[in-house]
Amino acid sequence: MSVPMVSVAMITYNQEKYIKESILGVLNQRADFEIELIIADDRSPDATEEVVKEIIANHPNGHWIKYSRHAENKGMMDNFIWALDTCSGKYTAVCEGDDYWIDPLKLQKQVKALEQHAAYSFCFHQGIRLNEVESKYDVYPLTDLTSFDPVSFFRMITIPMASVVFRKNISLKFMRDHSHPDFQLLCTLMSVGNAVFIPEVMSVYRVHPGGVSYNHSSLFYVNKRLNELEFELQNNAFSIAVRNQIARNYMQHVLYKFDTYKKEISRKEILRYLVQFIKVKGPDTDFRHFFSRLLKHLIT
Repeated sequence: MSVPMVSVAMITYNQEKYIKESILGVLNQRADFEIELIIADDRSPDATEEVVKEIIANHPNGHWIKYSRHAENKGMMDNFIWALDTCSGKYTAVCEGDDYWIDPLKLQKQVKALEQHAAYSFCFHQGIRLNEVESKYDVYPLTDLTSFDPVSFFRMITIPMASVVFRKNISLKFMRDHSHPDFQLLCTLMSVGNAVFIPEVMSVYRVHPGGVSYNHSSLFYVNKRLNELEFELQNNAFSIAVRNQIARNYMQHVLYKFDTYKKEISRKEILRYLVQFIKVKGPDTDFRHFFSRLLKHLIT
């Protein structure tokens, strides 16, 4: 059997409402190379498996799918790593089971960009953040850059993970010790090469009541960001400039959460973050703005 050019890693759990649209976004890709779709079902108790098997049986490209339903629930982190390890293609693309692609030439464009730029470790593009709860959407990231080094990349708080296509030859060893696989994957990719950006909207990220980000408190995500920051500063051999920018990325995210959910976050929690951030922040960096903003929350 020939090795596919692109493997798509799709993890899913209890997403029978969304998984069909996610799968069709992959199977409807038009490309002059072979594609495989790895679907890693983390023992969903709903009808996800039935939806997948119906598509395999009836879609013209159903044979692209390699479907597995785990005998025991692995959890999102281990399931994501399992899916990535199972991918065999020269390139790996990511699309979770509640996100979807809207451009049938997405993979063709991204593979072409990576084939033309051998020094780049991955490619990403613009996407839509669709908030189904509030019936609104926005496009992100908004940037004039088409090439990113680690410093410029980590100035952005987030990118669409369903937009990422990367070269297979990276080590995933640190991901098993990390609480946020998406962020760790991006840090790993940026540690081995720069990123090329395509300023076209080609994917959709859903915010919905069944999603992970919707069902956790603001403090949960502030805690995750702090843990991610500390992990990256300890385990990736980034330069001081990059380490500082990762710290600033965390700072921006925390400030956004505090500004948005300040009624939910106690003064005690804010003080705790001040102390923790002093311990793990990037070296030789002036964070007076960050501290002044947090102190403002303490006194208002």
